[in-house]
Amino acid sequence: LVLNCTHSTQRRGRLVESRRMARAKAPQWQHPFVDVFKTFGTDASSTSLPRSSLAADVQGDVSEEMDREICKRVFRIRGAVSSNNYIQIPSSKGDVKSLALTGEYIYLLIKPLNMNFFLIHLDFIVSGGNRFRVTLSNVYPEVKTTYHSVQLPCQIPDQWSVVRVHVPSALAIAQVPAHAFALKSLQICASLYVRNVFTSDRCYHGNDTAPREFVGEFASGSARWYDWAWIQMPDASEELEASSLRIPAQPLPATRTLAASVQEESAAQEESSQPLSRSFQDPWPKPITRISRLLGVSRKERRIGKQGQEKLEVPRRFAVFVRCEEDGDRVQLPEEEASADQPRNVGDDTEASSVLRTRKLGGNQVVSVASMALTLVDIQEPAVASQKYFFAHSRPIELLEASDDGRWVASVQGADSQGSSCGPPLIRLWRARDPEGLVCASILPCPTLSSIRAVAFDPGARYLAVAGQDLQGRQNLIVWDMSRAYGGGLTFVAKQSSSEWDLDCLRFSPFEELNLVTCGKENIRFWRVKESHMPGRSVVLKSLARQSHFTAMAFEFNRMGHSYFLGESLAEHLRMFVGTADGKVLQLSYRDRKVQAVYQLHTEAITWMCANEGFVVTASADRYVRVWPLDFKSFYLHAIHESPVVGVDITADGMQVLCSTADGSIGVLDMQSHLHQPVLRSHNAPIADGAISEHFKELATVCCDGTLKVWSVPSLSLTYEFSIEEDEPKAVAFHPGSRHLIACGYQSGTLRIFDADAPALLCERRHHVQPIASLVFVTVPGPATDDPQVEETQIITCDTSGALAVFSEARDFQVVRCPDGQLCAASPDHSASLVCAPPRLLQYLDSRSAALLALPDAEPVAKLRVPAGSTVASISFSARGRYAVIGTSDSRLHVFEALSGRPSFNCSLACGPLSSVLLAEPRAESLPILLVMATEDKLLRFSQLPPPRESGRKATEGEEATDAENEQSFLGHAAAPHRLLLLEGHVLTISSSEVMSWALAQPLLENLEAEGPPQEKQEQRTEGDGPEDALQEFEEVVEEVAEVPSQEQEAFPEPPAADTIEPEVAESPEPRESLQQERGQPDSSKDVEVPVEEKVQAPSEPELLLRGLAGCSLHGKQMMSWQASPFRLCHIVSGDVYVEDYKPPDSSRSGPERSASLLTMPGPDHNVHQAVDLDPSGRPLLGSLSVSSDAQKLLTVWDLQREAAAGVQRSSDLMLSQRLPEAYTEVSSPLLRMLPGGRGAITATAGDAKKQALHGRVDVWRFSGQSVELWASAEFESMPLDVVLLGDDGQEFAVLSAEGLVLWRCSFEASSGDLQFQIAEAPASWDDRAGHLTSICAAKACPGDEEHQLLLIGSAGGALWVHDADDNTPLMQLQISASASSSASVPRGLSCVASAGWPMMVAGVENTLQVFDVAKVAAGNGDDEASSVLIVDGAVKEICLQQGEQHGLATTSANTLWYFHFSDGLLAPLRSFHEAPSYGLASSDSASRKEIATCGDDGSIRLWRSGSEAGELVCSARLLGRQADGPCVAVCFPHQKLLACAFLGGSVMIFCRENLGAISRVEICKSSQMGKAGELLLTMEAVGTALLVGTSHGRVVELPLQASGSCEAELILHPGGAMICDMGSLDQAQLAFSASMSGELRVWKRGSPGRGKRSVVSSSSSSAYPSKAAPVSLGGKAADAASLQLLRKVTWPGPTLPQSDSRRCSREECQDMLKTPTLTACLVPCHRHGGAVLAISAYSASSLFLYSFADDTVILRVELSPSLLPVLRLRSLPAQESQGEVDSLLLILGAHRFSIAQLYGRACGLQISEEQQVPGSSEGASARGRPDALLSKAAGHYQAWIKSEAAISSWDVAF
Repeated sequence: LVLNCTHSTQRRGRLVESRRMARAKAPQWQHPFVDVFKTFGTDASSTSLPRSSLAADVQGDVSEEMDREICKRVFRIRGAVSSNNYIQIPSSKGDVKSLALTGEYIYLLIKPLNMNFFLIHLDFIVSGGNRFRVTLSNVYPEVKTTYHSVQLPCQIPDQWSVVRVHVPSALAIAQVPAHAFALKSLQICASLYVRNVFTSDRCYHGNDTAPREFVGEFASGSARWYDWAWIQMPDASEELEASSLRIPAQPLPATRTLAASVQEESAAQEESSQPLSRSFQDPWPKPITRISRLLGVSRKERRIGKQGQEKLEVPRRFAVFVRCEEDGDRVQLPEEEASADQPRNVGDDTEASSVLRTRKLGGNQVVSVASMALTLVDIQEPAVASQKYFFAHSRPIELLEASDDGRWVASVQGADSQGSSCGPPLIRLWRARDPEGLVCASILPCPTLSSIRAVAFDPGARYLAVAGQDLQGRQNLIVWDMSRAYGGGLTFVAKQSSSEWDLDCLRFSPFEELNLVTCGKENIRFWRVKESHMPGRSVVLKSLARQSHFTAMAFEFNRMGHSYFLGESLAEHLRMFVGTADGKVLQLSYRDRKVQAVYQLHTEAITWMCANEGFVVTASADRYVRVWPLDFKSFYLHAIHESPVVGVDITADGMQVLCSTADGSIGVLDMQSHLHQPVLRSHNAPIADGAISEHFKELATVCCDGTLKVWSVPSLSLTYEFSIEEDEPKAVAFHPGSRHLIACGYQSGTLRIFDADAPALLCERRHHVQPIASLVFVTVPGPATDDPQVEETQIITCDTSGALAVFSEARDFQVVRCPDGQLCAASPDHSASLVCAPPRLLQYLDSRSAALLALPDAEPVAKLRVPAGSTVASISFSARGRYAVIGTSDSRLHVFEALSGRPSFNCSLACGPLSSVLLAEPRAESLPILLVMATEDKLLRFSQLPPPRESGRKATEGEEATDAENEQSFLGHAAAPHRLLLLEGHVLTISSSEVMSWALAQPLLENLEAEGPPQEKQEQRTEGDGPEDALQEFEEVVEEVAEVPSQEQEAFPEPPAADTIEPEVAESPEPRESLQQERGQPDSSKDVEVPVEEKVQAPSEPELLLRGLAGCSLHGKQMMSWQASPFRLCHIVSGDVYVEDYKPPDSSRSGPERSASLLTMPGPDHNVHQAVDLDPSGRPLLGSLSVSSDAQKLLTVWDLQREAAAGVQRSSDLMLSQRLPEAYTEVSSPLLRMLPGGRGAITATAGDAKKQALHGRVDVWRFSGQSVELWASAEFESMPLDVVLLGDDGQEFAVLSAEGLVLWRCSFEASSGDLQFQIAEAPASWDDRAGHLTSICAAKACPGDEEHQLLLIGSAGGALWVHDADDNTPLMQLQISASASSSASVPRGLSCVASAGWPMMVAGVENTLQVFDVAKVAAGNGDDEASSVLIVDGAVKEICLQQGEQHGLATTSANTLWYFHFSDGLLAPLRSFHEAPSYGLASSDSASRKEIATCGDDGSIRLWRSGSEAGELVCSARLLGRQADGPCVAVCFPHQKLLACAFLGGSVMIFCRENLGAISRVEICKSSQMGKAGELLLTMEAVGTALLVGTSHGRVVELPLQASGSCEAELILHPGGAMICDMGSLDQAQLAFSASMSGELRVWKRGSPGRGKRSVVSSSSSSAYPSKAAPVSLGGKAADAASLQLLRKVTWPGPTLPQSDSRRCSREECQDMLKTPTLTACLVPCHRHGGAVLAISAYSASSLFLYSFADDTVILRVELSPSLLPVLRLRSLPAQESQGEVDSLLLILGAHRFSIAQLYGRACGLQISEEQQVPGSSEGASARGRPDALLSKAAGHYQAWIKSEAAISSWDVAF
């Protein structure tokens, strides 16, 4: 039991006198109860009672005897005079002078002696150090109180009784503060029997709930059970009787709570009406409003210095956990609740297992800083999280701290640096209490300090310490006593001033009372409070202190309760942790004050730490929060945030972690579920502007750090966020209609339009040179007609010089005009320069006037002036647009008629300069006008203005003068609001530091309510000029369809859950519009009514199964690894790892079984693998090193043990994963070696370092279960070149660097990692002629029975160094006569070496593999030539050999993996892919010879086919074009025997697939005849018997094929325009199309060929069309007629590329634009709409459109997943007839993911499959070519082919 640990002063430590002030939470040794006699009254060496172990002051007739009733030994005290016969504890002769017991209840086990009188004195130490006595006696008839005592009558029956004294209730009778007390001593006087005395914080009600130490160990009803009587002291009647004697308590300090704390209602209507609407009876209620929501900007008040870098500015921690206890400090008698049904569990510390009635603890709540207010959030029920706001500070809060028990909160406001007041810093102490929330208990001004940097509570919340800087710049450390904090003041304890030590973090020691620890720049100090002084002692840090900034501290202790009296355990187990600005954590011994260990836990500064007895939580500027065990081997979990984490806090039970970040976000991390719950979001920089959307009920705010955030109203929850870091936004506005667009004006003069639904940047326009000061959205009549019902939306911007610009939405927000006007002065700070209320604009002109302008041409209407002596401070329109309002700096309001500009009325106010004004007209003219004003004194004022016609007196200037009435002022902003907005019954006020939502009272809302909802305009649409009309019409159709409920689709505009749009009705009530036609062509499209068709059930979702893959990324070392037996090969494919296993044949199968798997990193990041290695012991383990998008390196271990299956298995199940240190982010290619048996791995930095001063590094990692720990580490002066293992146990390894060779040993048997090394000496003859070292390998030699480990080291000069690793001695130096394939006499360097056993060695020499017998070379008998030379296709990068094997693998710079057998001279390529970026992809239609063609930037073409094994793709042929033609950009199969290739230089070559020979070559872009200089060929498509090619100048050319397969003529179908970016055809519909960068699409119809031509294949065309392009002769021959005719021309909206720009683009620029086309499309088979429709996706859009050129209508729009954007390719294929309603398949390819969609129900729906990751893709894939895809069908099976930067993969499609 706990009692046994505290029974002796000599064994538990001495109790000091200072312990008398203990009152907060009872220390752990007092929980659950304290046996007073056993703990303080038993000492055999100092007994004062004969034959008894009682050590107490015994006076008079006192004896010990056995009581027969309870069968226990008791003490009998008798005598006539009570003061002469007593027992007093503690003894005056002992070392203990005070009991220091803090239990709320005292249990006295007593029995009257013959019913005589008795006395019991309880002496306490209360707040202020005063003594107070509580006396119990049966002498007193009533309660009596004095200033120092209280007398309570205690009548007990003649039996053993338990007298339960509730100490706070007894103290409260005399008006003594009940929150701070400690029992100093007790005296039990005659005459009575006493069994024992107990103290506890628990309320025991009776025999069934009391511990057995109280009432005995026998159960109720047994023969030896005694029924104790229970007496409550004082009882309720005694407290009521004494109430008349109490002195009135001093009231708490007044708190300026100007807006009541509120909770979030379930709906906006209820929020505006409840609870205020029930209490408002007055038409002008009081108060008129209340705060509904509040967002505050976090202040960056902390600067953290990191060595060699700029100081980091972040906010201090601004969120903490609190526990609001019910009736926390109120005097309330305990409730009598006895539960006989509950079992008794004595000694259990858990609250749940006991039915003892104790103080109710509140749940965990969050207190955060919101500018000048504190926000209390209840997170117990996240769905209905409530918020309360508490206003008491007059300046923004800079620091927040809470006590360990969560019951006290300290908030600090900084000094006032502005104005003449120069107020000092101020601290407010708050008590967390239910139901109030927070109650301000005390105010502590600090007039001697200029700033406060840290505040801390001691563990018991009895003392408060403050660290700050005084007016002289010295560091001050001050400690106060909080005993009188509640209702009184704080008592000064000690102070220390110094200018030598920097104090940045402050903590009380939980192990010693009144001991503190601080840290700062280059120091960690321990302080001890002693006699009003604080002597200090610094920790000896040595080199650790130099240039270090210590930023955070934490102690290893139990936050639930910890005793100060820890005895000898203090010296051995207690630790503390200190974080630094370099991301390190120092572990210190608390007693020795010495550093025990240093851990590198983060890459950036550690901003905060929390700890308990089980784990440590660290927050860092690297955006990570990590939870570590106390040994810091590997974190339990971590969470990455969007910005640096500035603070963390943990609950008392350690189950939740509160995280606060630099961007103002607050979230809770659950330790059990590992889920993160957002709590609050805000800004982290001053807010520049705000705007509202009445359509979407949203608020948009922009701040100075470049962020745009969108909040829902009235809850102010964050919905969208955008960021432009390089520019500062100045103004923001919402689109007035249903388009979810937000416009922002920036400091650079740029206008940016954001699409919130995408969410993405829609477009960017730069017109202004000066910063944009204001912008507005306006709706004006369309330019094409005078019909007022036809409107268009425009943006009008105004820069700081007053220049206006108009941007039209119909023209993709291009500038359409710049209205003429006079230049204007800059408006006042944060004041709008331009406001709008259609049909009027109001523009700031100068300090005395504003211009009223008329839309749409911004023509001047009137010049609004203010009287002389006044200055314009703000301009605005009233809420309904009736008035133009000007506020002045002399507190006057001038109101004008908005239409005419005539003065209406003015108002003189007594409120100071106006910063913003909101005027809201009522629903009836007879009702008063609501006036809301924000003034420079930071107040928000609500008042009434009478209707203008009711005012009787006139002003001298002709205006009607009126007065504001019923004014109400509200304080809440730290800065004057500069925007006042009205939305949904809420006034939104925006200042630079806050956003507040004020809920208006219900009567006021009824006055402001409109007479009826505005009727939407019924637009009479006509035939438009562009696709914008068709898109708008399509949206209306979808909205119409969305009104019909569907189980599989949500209402538009929300995207469908399964990417499916399935309308029930496809009929439009309005005539459809025609898209723009080609000039000269008749309009063949008419208004088409779509008939109603029955709802078609969506088919099942198509499935994709990876069947085969070919590709590799072999551009460096360790890109592949293999095992010989059984054969297992793994190699890198960009962002994936491809693993192949071959099992030997057995009785059940004739050949080897092949299985393949593709290892993919989980998560959205596309990591690129840089090294792989298999376990050398043969275990199915694979290690890999990869780099993420943020340049972080990861060590990953994969388990390869899985069953073989058909196709290629995809796996993302990691076995282990560990982030590598920061040093690895600075190198290009790290090294990895797996240790045998899965024990660990070795990693090393290698490659070209980004920083020249960067040192090399080698790390040894140990795998333990599911964790990875850094076992040992070492640094080098230079970068390592390679690492090889020595021996079979993996404990020894060698590291080769440019400086030499180092041998290492690391043992895993020790308790901690330790690296031992030996430097190897080079041979004596080694000199500079040998060249620098290049490669190393290990070889085993067996000269006898002894085995030696040798190392073979090659150099760039062809020298070979043989080293004995066992003895660490160089054996020999040889000159290898390596030769290249061209000349055998020229010495070459050794790029890499490998050995399968001494003396054979295989060396890589340029593009050859050469085999040497090293022993023969060393003998010098002339046998120094290579015994075998194998020529490969590129420079050898790496060679892998297995011990004792005669075969191996090698990689080359040509991205090829070779298999070789050096004994047989066998050489064969295993894997290969394009070395340069690849572009085209095509599939042959031949069923007997199915092949896939790809082409690359190096001019090569490769043909691929399925291999003999399932899931295998092999390269069947390689072709190479002419070098002068440049890269090959497109391939196609115009016939089953032909292959056509298009080259960027402008030529097309036709190859025969039979003999792979070139048949013909045609120059399309030939400057002497047809093309122009600089014209490039970009795309090509096979269309029946012809080839269709597109150029960079927008020309579309047809090449008919002759019977011989040659091309002798070309026909120009389009003479020129913007760059052609995409082409396609559909043989079934005899259609083709082309798309340009300007968004122009042309659809062509195929006809019969002209006379004199013979097609390669027979044409199925049935009709001919007259030629529209004149034939052009090539080589003297002319074509008679064209086989393609223009059918339709469509101009699609979106970002365009001007034709002039495309003609000036260089070759590299054209290639870059081709990788990311503006528009991509394809022809999709569709039975209904003319046989085909166009699928279109724009680069900047998030939607996929299906356009019917037969109906000239957009028939379908589907929102795509963000992971599929941007769409780079669309490909289609018709489905089989047996598939029913499925018309066709559509492949959608993005940069990293793709999907298959089914067009079903006669083009009424699109069913999209689950997205799949593109194999071989990674970040930056577009820089290595353009991903491509196609669909094919063979033998009734559908296949998808996907080409990425490093691989081509085949997929089976099932639907």
